[in-house]
Amino acid sequence: MTGVDECAWTCEHVRNKKLCNALRKLPGVRSPRELLSAAMRISMSKAKAAKAKFEAAARASSREGNPMASILNTCVEGYDNVVHALEEAQECIDTNDSKANLVTKMSSASTFTDDCSNGFDEREMEPSFAAVQRNVKRVVSSTLAIAAKLKQ
Repeated sequence: MTGVDECAWTCEHVRNKKLCNALRKLPGVRSPRELLSAAMRISMSKAKAAKAKFEAAARASSREGNPMASILNTCVEGYDNVVHALEEAQECIDTNDSKANLVTKMSSASTFTDDCSNGFDEREMEPSFAAVQRNVKRVVSSTLAIAAKLKQ
């Protein structure tokens, strides 16, 4: 893509253009690979923060004998799976693994973001930390979209 801003092109071809363009403006982001790395850092940070929130809520609910403890533990496990899948995706980036493997790992991370909300939906309860859940899902799916647009 000679003469074309590849980061701009990437952001033009993903759903969440606003987030992608914000990542493009970060220091050191000059290529789609650096854009992906920035998105990975944000995704990892958001997923770990969500896991910590749900761990704290699960601890508090278990002391109170709250029946929501089971759902909260499902959320902790789900976000632990998100973090693990993101770590595997980062390993793909670090080792220059194939785009197919990277996208597979990112797809797993994206799928795991639904585990927590599914736990609430199955019990027909309002989700705890709904905004946190939406935010993690948004950044992880945006990172997946960026990964899918990478050139091999």
